[in-house]
Amino acid sequence: MKKTEKRLKKKVKFDYRKLNKKSLIKKIKFNLNRKSSYSAKKLNSIKKACIYTDQLYKVVLKNFHKFQTENEVKKFMESWMRKKKLRKAFPIIVASCKNAFEIHHKPSNDKLANGFCYLDFGVRVKGYCSDMTRTFFIGKPSIEEKKLYKLVYDSQMLGIKNIKIGRKYMEIDLASRDFLGRYKKYFIHSLGHGLGKWIHMRPRASPMSGDIVMANDIVTVEPGIYIKGKLGIRIEDDIYIDSKGKVEVMCKSNKRLVCLPKR
Repeated sequence: MKKTEKRLKKKVKFDYRKLNKKSLIKKIKFNLNRKSSYSAKKLNSIKKACIYTDQLYKVVLKNFHKFQTENEVKKFMESWMRKKKLRKAFPIIVASCKNAFEIHHKPSNDKLANGFCYLDFGVRVKGYCSDMTRTFFIGKPSIEEKKLYKLVYDSQMLGIKNIKIGRKYMEIDLASRDFLGRYKKYFIHSLGHGLGKWIHMRPRASPMSGDIVMANDIVTVEPGIYIKGKLGIRIEDDIYIDSKGKVEVMCKSNKRLVCLPKR
């Protein structure tokens, strides 16, 4: 493993619930000389990986009535990838109901239950990764649950809208975080990260990031709300900023709240 990859994999202990914006802004040293890792091969490969990711999500929803556990969903997705001769970009996350409050839940033999369920997954094409998360609902959501989903959706749309060349990723994260209002304390990870041959790389969109938006950046935008013992909601897309500053959402899967038959 390369030294840079090791460094990127190190976990930084940070409590997102105790953000102090003024002190953060004073501490962050912004990097104006970051080199872009862009190449036509990288962009085209990630776009193709996103197409496969969209296809798989559609197939999972179509077959979801056949599954009884989180593991069954995961195994189905892995089997689909093998048939397409694809490699997964990272371990697939299937998080149902109360398990969905874990941001990196490991699929278990727990029965799929009524409530929010999210899938976080991606594939590799020529070594480059896609990374998408979609949350749907098993059963009939309450008015409050619908409002929570829309809150996360609107937070993500704001994050995407705020991506402009020259803007600080830290500010983009904080704006989407603040948009969640009283629920922002339940947003316990960064807004996004760069994407390439590694699933997490620079630039980083977090309250601690010193990165600035550059032309040809490829990043994720993935706000979430996680309430222990109750629910988890995350929506994630892969974003490309072209040389003129135009923002392209490469994941095309619908983000409306899909409701599947109750268990």
